[in-house]
Amino acid sequence: MKKYLFLLLSICSVMACSDSKTTPTDQSKSKINNTTKMIPASGEFNHGELTFSYTYDESEDTTEITIKGKSEASYSSAGKVQKYFFSDLNADEKDESFIVLKTAKGHSLIKAFYIADGAPIEIFLDQVAYAPDNAKKKYTGQYGQLIEKLEVKTPDNKVIKKEVRYNLIAGEAGYSLKPQGWTREQLKTKRGQYKTGIYGKEKYYNKLYVNESETGEWIVDIKVKDSKTEKNVCEFQAIGEFIDRDLLVPLNPANAKLDGVLIIRFVDQTTIVYTQDKKDFAQMADFCNNKGNLAGNYSKLNILYGE
Repeated sequence: MKKYLFLLLSICSVMACSDSKTTPTDQSKSKINNTTKMIPASGEFNHGELTFSYTYDESEDTTEITIKGKSEASYSSAGKVQKYFFSDLNADEKDESFIVLKTAKGHSLIKAFYIADGAPIEIFLDQVAYAPDNAKKKYTGQYGQLIEKLEVKTPDNKVIKKEVRYNLIAGEAGYSLKPQGWTREQLKTKRGQYKTGIYGKEKYYNKLYVNESETGEWIVDIKVKDSKTEKNVCEFQAIGEFIDRDLLVPLNPANAKLDGVLIIRFVDQTTIVYTQDKKDFAQMADFCNNKGNLAGNYSKLNILYGE
């Protein structure tokens, strides 16, 4: 099944854009100019004592970026420059620089830099996952974070919106941007089997199975069981996608009459299953014809799979 919910990853902010040569206004207080202009595929802009020049190679769909200060450094990136902006993320009264590019296939990506002793140094992005090709992205910088707003239209024309935030972290190798969501290593710990307590007059309980396939798809299986007979009363199977720290799973592929989105939130050794919109909460019972409910608090079991 084609994935259409996501995680991933990129850096960002609403940007002050310019044509071929411009000097942005003073942004020492991280004020961001929201005025956006069309910029050429190749050009130059200034910020403080720095000069940024970029040259687009249409045949290769790549851009060469050169930054000149007390020293000069060049970087290469796929895609064509769309916007640029400056924002002080670590409150050192020095702006970090961000350049957003888009490839010919429509993929958005970003290059980020900080300045040390007048020399530009690249900031590395710690990615968790990749957004699908049809994801629309908007960027802004607020409260010392880079914020990426994602919007994706699913095959059934449902629009899913999510916000991912990144923190600027100093390390031995320099600065990096780390998402507040799970890292790839942390995601591995979310796989396994979870179980609710017994609920309702009928004495139901649920088992939740979360696993990652070889192709990177997150498979979710929820079984509502009769605690007296141990038989399955209802079963839900679908594919979800991690966005930030939550696993989002649409109900629609399993039942065309339902348009809600399950959210599976992981808190320590517990998962909480609910719906993205409160108005869709009843759909978790509707799916099972009111014989049990997909919602609930699930505790992780020591075994991976099996009954």
